[in-house]
Amino acid sequence: MGIRSRLLIMLALVLAIGGAGLGWLLSRSTTNEFLLLIDEQRQQALPSLSETGGALVAAYQGGGWESLTQRLVELSPPGSGYFLVLLTPDRGALSSDPAFAIVDVQQQPELIRVELHNQQTGSRYVLLERKQDTIELSAGSIRLGRLLRLSLPGRNLSHPQQRFLDQTRLTLVLLLATALIAALLIVYFLGSRITRPLQQLADASQRISAGEFGHQVPVTGSDEVGRLGQRFNQMSRQLQQQEQVRKQMVSDIAHELRTPITGMRCNLEALRDGLIEFQRDTAEELYADALQLQRLVDDLQELSLAEAGALRLHPVPTDLAEVAESAIRALPIADAAQRIRIRQPESLRVVRIDAGRLRQVLINLLHNALTHSPGDSPVELQIAQGPTDSSIRVLDCGAGVDESELAKLFDRFYRTDSARQRSAGGSGLGLAICKQLVTLMGGQISAHQRLPSGLRVELLIPDEATVGNVGQISPSTADGA
Repeated sequence: MGIRSRLLIMLALVLAIGGAGLGWLLSRSTTNEFLLLIDEQRQQALPSLSETGGALVAAYQGGGWESLTQRLVELSPPGSGYFLVLLTPDRGALSSDPAFAIVDVQQQPELIRVELHNQQTGSRYVLLERKQDTIELSAGSIRLGRLLRLSLPGRNLSHPQQRFLDQTRLTLVLLLATALIAALLIVYFLGSRITRPLQQLADASQRISAGEFGHQVPVTGSDEVGRLGQRFNQMSRQLQQQEQVRKQMVSDIAHELRTPITGMRCNLEALRDGLIEFQRDTAEELYADALQLQRLVDDLQELSLAEAGALRLHPVPTDLAEVAESAIRALPIADAAQRIRIRQPESLRVVRIDAGRLRQVLINLLHNALTHSPGDSPVELQIAQGPTDSSIRVLDCGAGVDESELAKLFDRFYRTDSARQRSAGGSGLGLAICKQLVTLMGGQISAHQRLPSGLRVELLIPDEATVGNVGQISPSTADGA
């Protein structure tokens, strides 16, 4: 059963219950008001209570209590809409209508409360004003009692009156039924505005599950359903981007693996076929290709662990200057110490970070800077400290990177045409690893152009390094160590 059907059923039940209750209240209120109107009209047509009392006194004087009782019935014939009650001192309550039993009478200075009981209607209470609705009867010195005239709304309605009341009730029922049908029709058409986007989302999710990433659904509003559509479209675009990342990464890895594997295969085939003799140079080439494969596999594994947040940091009190000097000594470039200039304040406070991971980041950044700087041009390493964090900058004098390419430097296997050639070496994952390690330490890394030429890479790391949230990385990265 669809959402629209469930909405219609639930609304129909609510409207039916509410309509039945409202109809009952309206019918009861209309009936009571109509009967009160009829009662007022009858009251106006009735003889005065004093005239009725005079007739009863005359009957008593002519024939005693028996004659009075008979006359009491004659004065309130069936269909009159009222009956008479005489509250006698010693004979109890004499009623002109035996269908109503007088259960109790409570007399107050201004009001008289009478409790009646009828087998069909049950018990009911009537309040009468003593001066207006009752009269005291006496024959000479004999007190006969107090005469009451009780109206009976709704009893013995004429045929036209009953037909009018029935027609009014029928009209109320028809109006409520029409309102119910109109409400259901409105909900049916309005429900389509809700169910149509949901159906589109269901169809789109099925297409995405079939591999059609990037499929978008139309968003026509800003309500909850519209926001759901916006979130779905955003998710779909992200899935498409992730799929492109996956495909690009697989392609990049295959390309990176192809070069050393091809070199090894060619040398091994030549040795097997006797085209070349096994010499030290051949062994060096095979060893270099194997090392390149090993570096690529190690970098991929480390990057995967960093992205998954599986790398554990070991923060210890660290002197940033010592970490920088250690990174320079570890560089596989002969003149690295002569080309790198360190600029730092006279005193640096000790920070609590993972010194080994920071050293790894600096080695990658400095190696990139030296590799892509011409000749023996210098590379500058700047260290500064703020109130709660430390910044490290690596500046080179290379060809630089276009402004539009800066954001891609930390993508896997990314290389610019001019400044990041595969011939420069490296697995192409160094800067991606740097970004993940810095993020794990709760810091940030960014790249900027340096005028007139060159690149500036800046680290910003809190003094108390904490594990941060590792974000998603795109499929390429600038050359790394």
